[in-house]
Amino acid sequence: MGLTGLENFSIPIQNALTNDSYDGGSMTDISVTGLIDSPRIKMLRRDHFKEIKEDANRRINALLGTAFHKLAEENSPEEWITEERFYADVDGYMVSGQIDAVVPVPLKQAQKIDPNIKGKPVIIRDYKVITAFKAQSGMKDYERQGNIYAYLLKRNGYHPISFVIEAYVKDWKESFALRDENYPQLSIQEYEYDLWSTDQSEEYIKSRIELHFPKDGIFPDCSEEEMWSTKAKWEAKKKGHARATKLFESEREAFSWIADQDHRATRGTTYEDWDVTQRPVERRRCEGNWCNVAEFCEQFKKYKESKDGN
Repeated sequence: MGLTGLENFSIPIQNALTNDSYDGGSMTDISVTGLIDSPRIKMLRRDHFKEIKEDANRRINALLGTAFHKLAEENSPEEWITEERFYADVDGYMVSGQIDAVVPVPLKQAQKIDPNIKGKPVIIRDYKVITAFKAQSGMKDYERQGNIYAYLLKRNGYHPISFVIEAYVKDWKESFALRDENYPQLSIQEYEYDLWSTDQSEEYIKSRIELHFPKDGIFPDCSEEEMWSTKAKWEAKKKGHARATKLFESEREAFSWIADQDHRATRGTTYEDWDVTQRPVERRRCEGNWCNVAEFCEQFKKYKESKDGN
């Protein structure tokens, strides 16, 4: 994989962008982040690694994430376990994950949360750099990552009692926080997630292994979530207007809104005064080539052909 556009940046930034220190672990068959991502993308990146080109400008946010991780690691208490990789064999495949911080918890304190402690009680901490929009979305996608970490720790003699994400909101604005209680109230926010049972975690991990290592060699298509697909929306646009007045989850909701006559734009109008159409669903990860392998993907090729009407 090569980076393009490096010449747009200073030498220190160029060096930082090309100095990839990531180590997936010599014994690892698949990492936690790889396990929860698309098997098709993983396969295409492996098969076309030398051909893949990525715009260096897209790697800048990753640098910011690295800096935030380093800041947290260098200032963590000595008793915290930071940036350590944990392993577990699942169905003959070695799964591993490098956890940002494993925080020891006194046994008596942990037993107040879970009286059935088995192993060393700990809290899992993970560091993220996100947008305010992402913070307000609930970030449920991180729950899977944290619970695989919890499973790995259990297999290594620990007992996680909590999974916490500490997120730096890179576009945070104080003025927004003051007028909206649902907006992140601090530029660095903490979010706690539910922990699954061991059986639930293991079942999920095994189901992902089956997708990433198919016995028939056929990799599944990317899911709507993996393609960052937008949700289907219906728009109501008054005839003669360039922009939609309102978006809806269904066509029925749009027509009900017109019939109710509650909005100033609908008063005195009929269905004939409006165009109600479905907005096309967009596969943002594919169309923006955020996976870096869209040009090699047959699934995306078929999607483009159907979209173009071919």
